[in-house]
Amino acid sequence: MQAAKKKLLIVDDDSMLRDALVHMLERAGHQCEGAADGDEGLERILDRGYDLVITDMRMPSMSGIEMIRAVRRALGPNPPFILLSGYHDFEEDELRAAGASLVLQKPLRPRTIRESVASLLAG
Repeated sequence: MQAAKKKLLIVDDDSMLRDALVHMLERAGHQCEGAADGDEGLERILDRGYDLVITDMRMPSMSGIEMIRAVRRALGPNPPFILLSGYHDFEEDELRAAGASLVLQKPLRPRTIRESVASLLAG
């Protein structure tokens, strides 16, 4: 029996990375959508709901961490969030305390993102 498709949202202002993640995760069997920034991501999450959200940390208008905090205030602990960062100037414990389920460093390895998504969706 095949597992049910999970609904994922990818939020990143880098359209090439966002589109690549959407494509890769759709090939892994998920239903994926993209959002160009934190404002759009927040609106979609509150309106449509997702099983998991992957977001960039630094974006114009609303950062990934600000978006996670807003979602947590509105919806509580779900959905799980994977926070992506190309920078090293953060404390992972702080980000987890703000609501990130997992923090991954860019550049991403396809296997790492697929395994991270599978792990969070399974647990």
